[in-house]
Amino acid sequence: MKDKILLAIALLCLTIFSSCKEEIKEDFDPPPAEQVYYYYKGEKVFLTQRIDKIYITFVPNTTKEQFFSIINNNIVEELIIDAFFHEDFVYDAVIETKDGKYISSAIINYFKSKTEVVSVNYFLGDKGNLAVTDEFSVQLLNDSTSLEQLHKLNKQYNCTIKRKSQVRENHYMLSVPKTSKLSVFDMANLYYETGYFLSSSPNFLQFDAFGSNDPYSLLIDGLEVDTKKIIITDLEKYYER
Repeated sequence: MKDKILLAIALLCLTIFSSCKEEIKEDFDPPPAEQVYYYYKGEKVFLTQRIDKIYITFVPNTTKEQFFSIINNNIVEELIIDAFFHEDFVYDAVIETKDGKYISSAIINYFKSKTEVVSVNYFLGDKGNLAVTDEFSVQLLNDSTSLEQLHKLNKQYNCTIKRKSQVRENHYMLSVPKTSKLSVFDMANLYYETGYFLSSSPNFLQFDAFGSNDPYSLLIDGLEVDTKKIIITDLEKYYER
């Protein structure tokens, strides 16, 4: 009888120990780096997300005080924060972990919950110097897609036309609301797969494009990226910082 009791206790301890190990694994093992894709000339191009580094954009006229209020929170105290200011306003920020651990969805959702924040996305690519915002560009098929069809899609997915290209025919820049469950990659792919568009892809930003020591030295709006090179397709919003 005594042996049976001891055996039962031993089995119970083993079960508790095993469950604890599983919980620790779930809590501390980082998720694998996810790949995302977009369409380039009808083919899927895959990019790896840098899950330890995010890019945040802010609404116009977000002040330094508002920015510091947002980051004055223990949820982000272990992160490295590099923000771009002009006079008294903040435009965007690069945030990454100190130890290479992934930035959790809790942190991303914290930033998204702030009214001053427009978009929060992981960095991309092998070098980790590509970023996206809330914007993606579409080009209508000249003969078969009407502007009315674009408006219907926008209404269905709550997207907004930000601007129309002045140099490319039937080319529009759209934005995805941060409340959407779909990422900017998901949305761009969804639009392309309707068959209404000649192209549809996220609006990429490349940091340190020309090897400057300043990570904000040059941002180029409207990049299409394939596996070998970066092609600048829209220079309407080309600016140096």
